[in-house]
Amino acid sequence: MEDILLSGASVQEQAEAMVRMAEGKLNPEMDNGSVLLLNIQTEAADEKDKL
Repeated sequence: MEDILLSGASVQEQAEAMVRMAEGKLNPEMDNGSVLLLNIQTEAADEKDKL
């Protein structure tokens, strides 16, 4: 998962990659999973983008 998060892909692409990775595992005890990734920008980053 760390490789996926560091890939530079969009959060949507990262979430989809994590789901594909989980679905590829053959684990009969796995019955449910969720992925929640947030893209949070700080005010400082927002101000920098305005320049």
